[in-house]
Amino acid sequence: MHYPEESQARDLAKALNERFAVALPDAVVSVQGSGLHWRCIASRAGRECSTACFASRGPQYVVSFHQDVGRPPVGRTSSQVDVVDAVAAWLDGQDVPVLYDRFAFIDVGRRALAAIEARAIEYCPELAQRANRELRHIAWDSYQLWFRANNRSCRIHPCDKTKSYEATFHWDECQLFQVQNSDLRTITQIVKRWLCDSLSPSSLEREFPGVQVGQLAHYYEEGRGVEGEFLASWDWIERLYDENQLPFAPSVRAMIAAMRQRGFDRTLRAGVLLGNLTVSRSRRHGLRPGQPMIAFSFNDFGMEVHLAVEGGAAIAFPQVAFTKELADMLKVLEAKDVD
Repeated sequence: MHYPEESQARDLAKALNERFAVALPDAVVSVQGSGLHWRCIASRAGRECSTACFASRGPQYVVSFHQDVGRPPVGRTSSQVDVVDAVAAWLDGQDVPVLYDRFAFIDVGRRALAAIEARAIEYCPELAQRANRELRHIAWDSYQLWFRANNRSCRIHPCDKTKSYEATFHWDECQLFQVQNSDLRTITQIVKRWLCDSLSPSSLEREFPGVQVGQLAHYYEEGRGVEGEFLASWDWIERLYDENQLPFAPSVRAMIAAMRQRGFDRTLRAGVLLGNLTVSRSRRHGLRPGQPMIAFSFNDFGMEVHLAVEGGAAIAFPQVAFTKELADMLKVLEAKDVD
């Protein structure tokens, strides 16, 4: 089967070879790939450009500009002409600042976040002195801007649709609340108060109109962060069953309510694994192999409870309901350390 991505990559290689025939005759161009994944690679004198081709929403090119060291600049564009011009400039020896001046599509996200970082430091120099800053590469041309101090952190990013800025506030790597504002100076001041002054969530609410930190933040403020995270996970599970037409939802919701009434929502984390309801002592979402847990699978004959606590077992129940036997199982899990 022939995919449009292959044609796109070969068309780009043809355009590059035509450009290099006179200007850079020693440049080497090749096409690599299979199926939906195709790229065009051009190299010369220790430099290389690798262009991944995508065609699901019209032609898209993601170009990486490689040299010996450092994070390669990356650009995403729908223009083959821009790709050819940028690749030619890079292989001709132009440096990154020149690429930035000539081609707006290169490192557009990275540059936008770097500009936000510079303005934030200008508004609040204390952030440069008392907080660590990180421009974290996520994938391709995607980056995140983080500020950290002690066990708190904050991520700032622009919201293009609303022409504003959003900051997410974390405590012990747990996201507690977020703030959106069109004024970066205001966002920066809130970040400074959170990181440098260790202001409590309730104090932030009082000091900055419009900031709403939510219940989980108050649990952290009271020194009950783990309990708050567990409760939030059960709230999420209830919304999942309330807002989606999941099989056996009424019976499962009644069982969840009974478990919460017995207080297991304060000592266990609720989640979903491979479509099954799970409870565990995991501090965070995402169970690792070997972590103690109990999983519930539901069917027309009742439910099957899979124990991964001490050894392993699967026990069939004739109905979806909270029972004393189930309560005893949850108590055994509850006695395990939070991990």
